Amino acid sequence: MNNFGSFGIHYLSWAAALLLSALQFSYGQFYNGVRQTALSFSSVSYYQDVFSAVQNPALFSPGEQVEIKSFYSPSPFGLNELALLGAGASFSLSGTRVTTSIASYGYSLYRENTLMISAAANMFGFNAGLSLQAAHVNIKGYGTSLVPVFSAGIRYPLFPFLSVGSSFSNLANASWSNTNDQIGQTSLFGIRYEEEDFLALSFTLKNESGYKAEQLAGLEVKPSEYLLLMAGMQFTTRQYSTGISFIYMGIVADYATVIHPILGLSHQFALGYTIR
Repeated sequence: MNNFGSFGIHYLSWAAALLLSALQFSYGQFYNGVRQTALSFSSVSYYQDVFSAVQNPALFSPGEQVEIKSFYSPSPFGLNELALLGAGASFSLSGTRVTTSIASYGYSLYRENTLMISAAANMFGFNAGLSLQAAHVNIKGYGTSLVPVFSAGIRYPLFPFLSVGSSFSNLANASWSNTNDQIGQTSLFGIRYEEEDFLALSFTLKNESGYKAEQLAGLEVKPSEYLLLMAGMQFTTRQYSTGISFIYMGIVADYATVIHPILGLSHQFALGYTIR
């Protein structure tokens, strides 16, 4: 009976891990922030907030301000088991922009945690950055694993209204066990066009190991200095997203929704503050 119970826990834990990993892919990189989600992760060549460094370590704000932000999604696609929570901060240090973030995803049977630190600087007219993530997974009945994940990125402004960016995640092809592709390698190449701080369009090509190439698009409209409207689409999965941000005296409140053609609607919230 004890052996059967142990086998059952192992089986259920492994099945839960496979299910949550599949749902995580459909939801996008789970540790991204609300603005990234609202734009369907298409903004790889423009800084949105402290979580931009997760997609591209080269992205950072041009000022010297200190930024802090947190995000929460209570029940993606109606599943409490997919609840995710994250927080991050960005600051300048000796001419280098440093960003740190932490995120947690999953529940008692399966949980992933990440701690990231990145450093970026402007060199010869373009931005370059590197990041290190401590990726931790815990599967009940199987144990835990902690591995380092290295990523790199660049951003270059072709014109004042047009910029390009590219990043490559998991440079060393780290994995939680001897099996490859458990974490995966992802390359992104994106372009962004903006019209006088009012309208912006972004488009990104995404290639992730084990999956088909994907096209991501985003739209930003800023009718006033206090309001930002966002929308995005992932063409391969036909997944849509929308978002809104309120900005006032350094305080930022974000909200995003994701509409999946099969799994339904998800909500995500964020709150941040900028110290200038």
